[in-house]
Amino acid sequence: MKKTNLPKLILALVFLLFFGALTVFLAIDLIEPISLSIQSNDLEPLFTKFASYGYWAPFFITIFQTLQLLIVFLPSQLTHMIAGFMLGPIWGFIACISGMIIGNILIYLLVRKFGPRFLNIFSKKQVKKLENITLPFASKKFMGALAVMYLVPGIPYGLIAFTAANSKLRFPRYVFITTLASAPTLLLGIGFGNISHQINWIYTLLIALLLIIIAGIAAAFYPKIMKKLMSMPQKYGMDYYRNNVRKPRPLLYGAIVLFLKLFFFPRFRVKIDKTAIKDVKQPAVIIFNHPSKYDFIWSFVPLHPWKINAVTAYYYFCHYDLGWLIHQLGAFPKMLFQPDLKSMRNILKVKKNHGNLGLAPEGRLSAYGTLESITPATGKLLKNLEMNVIYSQIHGSYFTFPKWSKFSRKGRVEIKYSLLFSASELAHLSIEEIDDRLFTAMNYDEYAWQAVNQVPYKGKKFAEGLEHILYLCPVCHQEYSLTAHGSDLECQHCHTKIHLNPYYDLESDNDLIPKNIRDWYLWQKQVEKENIAHPDYSLSSHVKVKLPDPKGKGFALVGEGTTTLSKQGVFFTGILNGEPTEILFKLQNVPAIPFGVNEDFEIYHNDTLYYFIPDNIRECVKWSVVGELLYIKYIKEKQHE
Repeated sequence: MKKTNLPKLILALVFLLFFGALTVFLAIDLIEPISLSIQSNDLEPLFTKFASYGYWAPFFITIFQTLQLLIVFLPSQLTHMIAGFMLGPIWGFIACISGMIIGNILIYLLVRKFGPRFLNIFSKKQVKKLENITLPFASKKFMGALAVMYLVPGIPYGLIAFTAANSKLRFPRYVFITTLASAPTLLLGIGFGNISHQINWIYTLLIALLLIIIAGIAAAFYPKIMKKLMSMPQKYGMDYYRNNVRKPRPLLYGAIVLFLKLFFFPRFRVKIDKTAIKDVKQPAVIIFNHPSKYDFIWSFVPLHPWKINAVTAYYYFCHYDLGWLIHQLGAFPKMLFQPDLKSMRNILKVKKNHGNLGLAPEGRLSAYGTLESITPATGKLLKNLEMNVIYSQIHGSYFTFPKWSKFSRKGRVEIKYSLLFSASELAHLSIEEIDDRLFTAMNYDEYAWQAVNQVPYKGKKFAEGLEHILYLCPVCHQEYSLTAHGSDLECQHCHTKIHLNPYYDLESDNDLIPKNIRDWYLWQKQVEKENIAHPDYSLSSHVKVKLPDPKGKGFALVGEGTTTLSKQGVFFTGILNGEPTEILFKLQNVPAIPFGVNEDFEIYHNDTLYYFIPDNIRECVKWSVVGELLYIKYIKEKQHE
């Protein structure tokens, strides 16, 4: 025997001797009470014997469970049944879970110290098979397969723990998955053991024998089962989300609605008026204006028990975990400002299933509290659907959680529903008439509403974030010179000071400062409109580029380069995925450039989302402003040709 195998042999012998000694001790000590219980058909002698062990009883179970895991190929369910029988559900669970945690940790340490071959003393052939199913990374599919294996009756927990330890799972995740995933069958085994005295002991023995047989079969075919699970296609991913829309899960949807009604709506003093739609029947299309991140909540929650399938930006599904949750609520992704046949198919599925469809025709958050534009072809979509169209008009939402702020504010939100189109109306209205009515209804202005209602809003860091959308000083015309602190702004170039009061008015000693955020933003747009009138106008930024992470963890950095915006469109030149790349996003295909405040500007193109991060992060808003103005200019020129 090689010297390198001696420590492993000694360790294995210690395990076997200790396990064997404990088993022999319990067997000898329990022979008499078991015999008496069988003869008298009464389990009282056995219970009395267990009670005599006192605190040693849970200790025996813990040690037994630990050693059982270390021997790997022994099933744990028998121990769970014995624990439930001897100790009851609470102490039985504590003893077993303690033993499992200790055993799992020891397996992890032994595998990492000696490698998988430390188990050769038991079965070289079996260990060889197990080595073949380990993965080079801790994928979600791998962890899911492990969790499924814990639910299969009879499979030894030691085998599963060995497989997990032999992968590259980090220690905290390893302990978490091997402990949590085993809990359901552990509770089941303990529960069965706890009530087994009420069952004929012959049936109990037969069940125990069956578990042993299943364990043997499971151990023999375990590598094949794991490989099968690992080869199954991943259900939840972008392709799945884009090609499948489901009805919202009633319990989950209802629970979230209840929580929002109890805690969320009172916090923001939400007023709801559904008078105009009290006689409107499902199914329907629910559209809403979009000045805030919370608008889908304001619009959908008051309509419960109606459940709504929301058309949602592709961006949110790039995080697969978030995508999974909102998919369960009926949402599905759409490429913004681009034709999206997959999204259209999902919309038609919702109609076919007599579901309710929810969408924001603006397609993006308003940066300054008024309507910017409506996504082209919205009117055509509504006409083709021929469903009742309900409009949720929201006021106060922009002031409650504006796009540019990281913090919500308390004040008031008002939601008023109206029937914008009936299904019968849509049948005879032209697309132009639908578009006109849609624009008239949705041409909202939060500042006009505030001028009438004068609602004060309270929140921390009240003006912070404004410097990322108000990028041009009206006094000195310097770009990116504003700083914000608390409720105050200051231009670092001309030192003009501005205060944002609770009514969202801008206060300053300088008369050149607009009276509110809306007017300032519109002034910036007017300045840029004059700038783009120059025939050679262009806007350039050096950017880092991200694309959707194929593993579903948001976005992954894939390169960098230069983006240039002109009357031809957006031209990128640089390196993507290690390769020199040039892309022209033609202006006619980019009706808007969405942006994240202090984050990025985005272009949907060729069935994906380009996430551009300029070196000067405050340029994001300028790209959005100029991009939209150039597109409007292009459309007007086309109309006059």
